[in-house]
Amino acid sequence: MNIIFNAIALGKRIKYIRKQKGLSQTALSYLSATSQTRLSELERGNISSLNICKLNQIAQALKTNLDVLLCDSLDVFADPQNQPISTYQLKLKELLTTLEKKTFIFI
Repeated sequence: MNIIFNAIALGKRIKYIRKQKGLSQTALSYLSATSQTRLSELERGNISSLNICKLNQIAQALKTNLDVLLCDSLDVFADPQNQPISTYQLKLKELLTTLEKKTFIFI
């Protein structure tokens, strides 16, 4: 089964989390048993396919899970300030705009 994803968004997410954890690419490549070259390509979005098991190893090395890594790599949009918005955020925004003001305040 093939999974289609936005490789650039995935790469940005991995790089962001890696930096938040204070890891170098070398350290993450060691912890995830992934070559540094492959990790660099992944972070730049220069991949056409990725083994889900390998992605899970990267997630575990980052002490996170696949949901976190993939959350904004599926259908990424941009808001007016050119910040990435995931499909989930877009759906939530649409839902919130349908609520009555008094319901929104209550929530």
